[in-house]
Amino acid sequence: MKYLYTLMFLFSFCLANAQAPGYLGKKTFIEYDLFYMLAVGGPTTNNKMYAYDNLGISYRHNFTLNHVVSRSGVIGLGFDFFNTGIGVDYRDSEDNFQSKFSKLKVTAICLHYDKYFMKRGSLAPFGFYHHFEGKYITGSAQEDAFKDVVHKTFYTGYGIGIKKIFKEKFFVNFSGQVGWTWGDRSLDTFNDSFEKNVQTRINKRIYSHYIFENNIGIGILLF
Repeated sequence: MKYLYTLMFLFSFCLANAQAPGYLGKKTFIEYDLFYMLAVGGPTTNNKMYAYDNLGISYRHNFTLNHVVSRSGVIGLGFDFFNTGIGVDYRDSEDNFQSKFSKLKVTAICLHYDKYFMKRGSLAPFGFYHHFEGKYITGSAQEDAFKDVVHKTFYTGYGIGIKKIFKEKFFVNFSGQVGWTWGDRSLDTFNDSFEKNVQTRINKRIYSHYIFENNIGIGILLF
């Protein structure tokens, strides 16, 4: 009988060990990611943009706290922020959202799930993965004329990336993703109120920053 108990113990130990998620027993990690894209559809913080014959790069900062929930799954809670535009004049026509109508401050609360490619030998949180994300975004105009105008919207996005570990505690992340922000982006300067038009412009700027991005990040395993 003791041999049977021994075999059962060894089997349960091996099974539990094979299913244990994380890396070297660590399941929780923090990460910083810098997202960037060519400023084709909306201005950078210095108002560089393709439409103004002065192409620039838009940036977005993201901090996340993540936890491994399975051998192939990670959930995370994050925070986004970026600024765009410092405009002082209306270079374009009044109904063109690319007019530099205001400095805009954008923040977001983010929730994501990463699904790792188990067939390629990945083990969460390292290797190739799919990224699924939702955000609750707040954009607020900072110029005096628009400082009371705030617009809130939702975002859904999908990406694909890879994480590589070094020093058995740190890792780097490379990814790209596409996304969609919800809400009205159709300007109607004749029938809509002033505030409604500013909110529409804010939504278009947010949309142009989130529609496609590349990313480079770094993180550290905690426990």
